[in-house]
Formats: sequence, C-alpha cells, structure tokens
Amino acid sequence: MPTVENQITKTPQQQLAQDIALILGDTQNLLLYEAYTRKYPEPWLRLLLAEVRSVPEHRIKKSRAAFFHFLIKRYGTNVPDGSRS
Repeated sequence: MPTVENQITKTPQQQLAQDIALILGDTQNLLLYEAYTRKYPEPWLRLLLAEVRSVPEHRIKKSRAAFFHFLIKRYGTNVPDGSRS
C-alpha cells in the first residue's frame, strides 16, 4: 500500500534534497538540504555527494553528513548561483 509521502508530488529540488538526506542518513536536516538545492546547482551538489561517499568510513571523523556540510561551507562561496527561475 502506498504511503502518503509517496503520493505527494515533489519538485526536483525536494527530490534531490531527499536523496541527499537519505544517502547521508540525515533525514532530520531535510529542510537544510532543500535550502542547499535552492542555493547551489544540482551537478555541484551531486559531485560533493560523490566525494563524500568515496571516502572510506574509517576516515570520517563525525559523520558523512558533517563532512558534506563542511565541504559546502568550505567551497560553497566559489560556486555559481544555483537558483532556478
């Protein structure tokens, strides 16, 4: 039986945010990931996500989500605006 969540139509930005949150195991910060999808271009976010996923677990100090946030803060100022008009 489909859940209510599956019946709600999501924008591409919301779907990307959900994908990021699920991959990082950080669904409690879904709204933050939605903000990232409005601010940064999708290819760049997917590149960061791939980078985070490529690091072996034993090299992650806190969590993959924390590493993702660190990369956003470190490199996000040099990324073209990803807003979609």
